[in-house]
Amino acid sequence: DLPGADKVAAPFAAAAIAMLTNNGALARPSALRAAAAFDAAAITGWALEAQLIVAQCDVLARRWPQAGQAFEAILARASGLPDIAAKCQTGLGLLQLGRGLRAQARASLQQAVENIEAQRAALPGDEFRMSYGADKEVAHLALVRMALDDGDGGAAVRLMACMEQARA
Repeated sequence: DLPGADKVAAPFAAAAIAMLTNNGALARPSALRAAAAFDAAAITGWALEAQLIVAQCDVLARRWPQAGQAFEAILARASGLPDIAAKCQTGLGLLQLGRGLRAQARASLQQAVENIEAQRAALPGDEFRMSYGADKEVAHLALVRMALDDGDGGAAVRLMACMEQARA
């Protein structure tokens, strides 16, 4: 048991639950408290997860520059944490895409997909690999959308085939 674990876990749980309903106004203050508490306890992975919630709240509130800065800062600290890196790269890619920065968006989203696929490949057993990607298709689908927008149906089909292969 960690001393004061309830002071760390409670705000994170409140933030995560609020995000299930896209309630960024409720989630953000709790996530900020959780991130500070996890950082103070030197629990980096969870601190970054809490900071991701803050960045996602900024996206919901249309605070694009703050969200982008947050994703960049988290990504800089996410060494050895490929799931967190993939979430940041996906968030950055979607923000870049929204700003019309297609080349940067494509690069960020491809990095996210590479992280996701590397994690999936390292899992033992087909059941684990199949279930791993269930919540990680956003980056893939954004790349499919970009290919379709570019009039490259062949690339879109190849991306969908890769997604299907990852499910199998």
